Amino acid sequence: MMALFFAPVLLWLCRNKLRRPQPPPLPGWTKLLPELCLAMAVSCSSRTSPSSPRQAVTPSQPAAHLWSKEDIGKSLQSLSGLGGVITRQNTMEMAPPFYKGTVPFSYIDKAIYLPGGLGSPAIDIPLYHEYPNWRTLFIYTSNMSAIEGLPDGAQTVDTQTGRVLAEAKRLSLVQGQGFDIEERHYGPVGELIFQCRSRISFGTGWKVRETDAMGKKDLEYYFLFPSG
Repeated sequence: MMALFFAPVLLWLCRNKLRRPQPPPLPGWTKLLPELCLAMAVSCSSRTSPSSPRQAVTPSQPAAHLWSKEDIGKSLQSLSGLGGVITRQNTMEMAPPFYKGTVPFSYIDKAIYLPGGLGSPAIDIPLYHEYPNWRTLFIYTSNMSAIEGLPDGAQTVDTQTGRVLAEAKRLSLVQGQGFDIEERHYGPVGELIFQCRSRISFGTGWKVRETDAMGKKDLEYYFLFPSG
């Protein structure tokens, strides 16, 4: 009987003696270790994540231009002798959709003018548009595009320094609407800071739509573009 009485007591003592020791309580800062690891992982992830759109089109060196000096020289050479050159002062009373300045505004338009005769219409070939701080030269790769008054491209330069600010290249005609151009803008050292696809409307020559935009432009240069 005594053995039956002491058996549970001995079993309880053995269990308490063999219980594994518990580790000492962790210092307070170690409780934050999982959070610190998570923060470090997020930090590393942000450093290696894809760059912003502006960074994506901003290389560390000057970008290649759409138009070379040779392209511009050939364009001017092909236009020489076609007709007389006229210079006009134009004033716009209405603001095109992408124009951000005040109205009315003025610009100088230089063009080759071929008077019509024997029932043929006069031909006006835009050479450049000049604004207070920049000049946009229009480029033609064939006499056909020149006669149609639809430039194949353009190059915009700072009138004080001659630095190339932006360029455009005609991509495709959109029947009954206008045509699309590739548009690029450059930073202080010639780096690409902005590019997009723009829609120029027939008749008004206004830029009416912009798609596939990447980066950030400093100014809008092609709110008005020759459209035939």
